[in-house]
Amino acid sequence: MIRSKNRVIGIGLLSGLLILGAGQQALAQEGVNLARNDQQADIDVLRMYFSDENLVEVTTRTPLPLPKVAENVSIVTAEQIETMGVHTVDEVLAQLPGMIVFFQNGGFGDNGYYRTHGLGYQTPYHTLVLIDGVRINELAGGTALTNGIPLQIIKRIEMIKGPASSVWGASLGGVINIITKDTGTTVAPQVTMSASGGEANTQDYNTDIVAQVGPLSYYLYAGRQESDGLRDDHWFASNRFYGKVAAELGEQTQLILAIGSSDPEYLVGTNLNRNEKIIGSHAHSWGSFSLDSRLMTGVNLRVALQGTKMDWERKDFRLSNGDYLDDYTYVNETRGGEAILAVNRWSGHRVVLGAETQREELKGIFNFGGPTSVNPVYQEKRGVFINDSIDWRALTITPGIRHDYSSLLGEHTSPSLAAIYRLGDTTLLRLTYGRGFGQMPIQDFIWKTNIKAEHIKSLQGGVETTVMNMVRFKTTLFHHDIKNTYDPNSSINTLPTQRDGVEAELETQDLYGFTAFLNTTYVHERNRESGRNPPLDIDGTNDDITAVNLAFSYSYQDLFRTRLAGHYIWFDAWQSLAPLEHDYSPMLWDFTFGVMPKFFKTPGLTLFGTVHNIFNGTVYWSEENKNPGRWVEAGVSIQY
Repeated sequence: MIRSKNRVIGIGLLSGLLILGAGQQALAQEGVNLARNDQQADIDVLRMYFSDENLVEVTTRTPLPLPKVAENVSIVTAEQIETMGVHTVDEVLAQLPGMIVFFQNGGFGDNGYYRTHGLGYQTPYHTLVLIDGVRINELAGGTALTNGIPLQIIKRIEMIKGPASSVWGASLGGVINIITKDTGTTVAPQVTMSASGGEANTQDYNTDIVAQVGPLSYYLYAGRQESDGLRDDHWFASNRFYGKVAAELGEQTQLILAIGSSDPEYLVGTNLNRNEKIIGSHAHSWGSFSLDSRLMTGVNLRVALQGTKMDWERKDFRLSNGDYLDDYTYVNETRGGEAILAVNRWSGHRVVLGAETQREELKGIFNFGGPTSVNPVYQEKRGVFINDSIDWRALTITPGIRHDYSSLLGEHTSPSLAAIYRLGDTTLLRLTYGRGFGQMPIQDFIWKTNIKAEHIKSLQGGVETTVMNMVRFKTTLFHHDIKNTYDPNSSINTLPTQRDGVEAELETQDLYGFTAFLNTTYVHERNRESGRNPPLDIDGTNDDITAVNLAFSYSYQDLFRTRLAGHYIWFDAWQSLAPLEHDYSPMLWDFTFGVMPKFFKTPGLTLFGTVHNIFNGTVYWSEENKNPGRWVEAGVSIQY
């Protein structure tokens, strides 16, 4: 069976990485610190004063301290992800403020659909997702299929909520940038291995190794996930691989080659009325080759070549006897490059200039009784941008503008203006205005030639403050006005829409090992008739969306940690319009723990476990897609 064969391959690769680490560790000498280029040194100076969770790259495409970032940004680090007890990127994103994530069935490995401030779900292409700047949204539907991305390779995730077109081009709903871990800095390899198992033969294996060999340094990862299905046989299997190699060319220049791949395969679902079973897969690979160089003091250049490929496939079988019915495949390929120049030579200014180009190709291959190939759809995309972060006393202002060209949608110009004011030592005031655009899936251009780009005007403002050095509070009000709203069901541009709402988060500082965190998001979506004042609601299609995340954590030195987390989501439109039986009323709770025993000789040993859905709640949009009930898993990780 394919899944059994993949398991052997995965275990073999995990063993190979382990042998590589053990062999290099036996030959290790004293650690040798290789001189870094000045660009990295500048970043290191920032990190002396700001942790990774307080340095942001996604807003301007160069590192910037969070107290000087006016955009509505959320950041989650590898350390925070480790305590969540989850297995996919989407499960992490679902716990962030402003992020609405809808799952198909909530099973192990299930992929989510995003609604950043309500921008998405049926239009998932509104949110641009990147891995180290490489765009990974598939071209057929615009969805970012992230369930093949291993959490262990992630250093941090940065997310802009609201349009970011002045920096990234088509990104009407926001941008999520997944930043991977760095290569090694010592000759002695550092190895991390983890394995977990749970009900329904649910397993997750991971191993990585980092080291430095002369002028070369590397980070290598291999892993595998699989499950027989926690409910209704929703099985899942995926092998995942990632590698990054860096070469120092003197003290000023660094070359980096990064390549990743995964091959998720899963049961999409069953349809009792049609007597069919649907199996899906999306083999995915991505990579980049980049050069980072310090040209002179305060001037840094980055040039990169990037590419992605995904084969998205669906196969239908008869449920009663397993007979083959039909299948279709979308082959996605994207190739491109970018050049970014960051200039920090003038007092109070950090200027970033950039240009990028991409070529996208989508080919659909359909087999409904006989092989048929749809003519490929191509898109050429180019963009140039500039932004400047200007400091004046307690105020930082960041104007930006970008011009984009698309062979399918023409030209678009996206300006933005962001401001942040530091009111004393504990309070930040933020205000942003931006215009942007979104592009629908290019497969729709096969049948439609008169599609227009969606356009958005967005205004956001908020405050962040710390009370008595004990509680951090942050809130943001937002208004998004979208024109030429695209209807994916009819493939035409329809009525304009508005989305208004608020997001808020509350976090306590560590008090005797205890911390608490709460975030909530409310979105009111209003579809309106053009030319009417006030706008009229259309046929009950308005939607109130509410999401709440609550977490309590406790840690005792480096010996023990626990976390109790609840997640709640409400879609008003489902309540009024859903034609099927559905339920999304309860809050789902998970409990995670980690024990780091010191009586073993291995200091990096951690025993961990998670009780998912403690109270056995159900959240589902149809009877055939219920989420799993309570289930338990446990595992072990070792670092040496």
